Amino acid sequence: MRKFDETRTQHLISALIDENISAEEMKELNELLQDSPEALNMYLSMTQVDMEMHQDTSLLSHYSDLKPQVKEDLPETLDRLKKSLRLFQLVAAFLLAFIAINYLVLRNQPMKEEVNGSSPGVLAHILKLSEDIKWSKAKAKVGDPIGEEVLIIQKGSINLKYENGAEIKLVGPAEYKLHDQDSATLSYGQLAARIPEAAQGFTIDAPKALITDLGTEFALNVNKQGESKIFVYEGEVVGALLGPDGNTLKHSNLYAKDAVSIDSRSGTLKTLKDTKNFIRIAESPEASLHINQSYVDAVHNSDPIAYWRFNTEDTELITNEMSTSYSGALTGKAKIENGFLVFDKGTKGAFVVDEPIQNINSQGHSIEMWVKPLERSKDMMALASLVALGKPKNNETVKHLAYFGLTPQKSFNRHSPFNFWFASRFPARSGNYGVNCYANQDYKGQHWYHLVCIKNKNSLDIYVNGQLANSVQHELGSGDKAYQFFVGQMDFHKNSWQLHGSIDEVALYDRPLSAREIETHYQSMLEK
Repeated sequence: MRKFDETRTQHLISALIDENISAEEMKELNELLQDSPEALNMYLSMTQVDMEMHQDTSLLSHYSDLKPQVKEDLPETLDRLKKSLRLFQLVAAFLLAFIAINYLVLRNQPMKEEVNGSSPGVLAHILKLSEDIKWSKAKAKVGDPIGEEVLIIQKGSINLKYENGAEIKLVGPAEYKLHDQDSATLSYGQLAARIPEAAQGFTIDAPKALITDLGTEFALNVNKQGESKIFVYEGEVVGALLGPDGNTLKHSNLYAKDAVSIDSRSGTLKTLKDTKNFIRIAESPEASLHINQSYVDAVHNSDPIAYWRFNTEDTELITNEMSTSYSGALTGKAKIENGFLVFDKGTKGAFVVDEPIQNINSQGHSIEMWVKPLERSKDMMALASLVALGKPKNNETVKHLAYFGLTPQKSFNRHSPFNFWFASRFPARSGNYGVNCYANQDYKGQHWYHLVCIKNKNSLDIYVNGQLANSVQHELGSGDKAYQFFVGQMDFHKNSWQLHGSIDEVALYDRPLSAREIETHYQSMLEK
């Protein structure tokens, strides 16, 4: 960031006005104008003065041979025209120089990879193909990209995964056209869709019908006679009958278990009672998690100060397997199902350890868990946090030592979309002066991930599925204060950043885990 120096800035602006500024000086001035309000004010002031001076001197020289009354009779429009012209020249010169400099600076830099490794024009990838598939892309295989194109399926089924997380299943015979990340057309065939919150507004056109998804799971059957049948499994969908002008003529808001028929021939939209013949997207193999004894033994061998497994049916008290200290409890709508800690969409709740956790930041710390987000959310989702003790007073915010969570597509920070995020600060603060570490790889809904975040003496590290994803240097200190531990929410106050998904096998360490330990933990899950 460029610091404002009055003398230097004045020199650079003068050089620009005199049209003898070098490329390096232009780059320096550009950075100053972006970083310093004082520099920008000086630039506007000096160019305004130069513009007025240039106007006066040019008029005097141009009309020096004329009688004085001629200047008085000069139309005001000419004055304004010359003033505007001079200003335009200054701005144009500046912009042209700015473009040229940025071109020179960027020309020799390698091009950045597209976010999530995507190539331009790629809308989705093939997630699954049935063995009996017969379709227009006969040589295509799982993992291949799909762009803006028409897919014709004679037989079998295909699952597509959009870059925004939306998943579409098609069963032939079917004709499906991809338009962009947010829209497609099903001319005929059977379709099932699972749309995450981040892809809300996804629309599918059918003959004189429009289906708009509001973050849910639904099915659509379109026959070659132009009848569209919609069934909603979860969430909300808007089904619309389109008029001759292409605009909505009639519409219906559909919720879980609702179904309608839209007939383009008769121009009707009716409730549908028969919902037997709709397809649904099955959960992927990654959606299942079976913790084996080898994994449990590996965690025990690393000696965490706490290890919560959520296998108990007693939701009043979740015990720590490592000692009698640090038992936790569920709050709000958090629950245990099938041995997992579960957070449903639209609810609030957490797993909270009220007992102060001692010395967790004396030598650094590690948080380990298995996580399955159920969607790519448009909001931040919390995994865990270490929070300063004591209830905030008045309008004070909660002070956090560490955040661990999942990012949305965009936030106030710059990061690639749907990222794993670890943030640390010391002493515990309410949001400022922290250090962020992003995994720089995207998470997918309905998948389990083994995650470990670590605060080392001089680095913050994130491991995903046994491998180091990213490491960021820091100069944060350490201390022996105690902290409260949250899972699934950031805290009880402010924005909870509620998780929608499942968590299991949470382990907390008062030291940094080694790379070898983390890999051993993950690999032990692969043992049969």
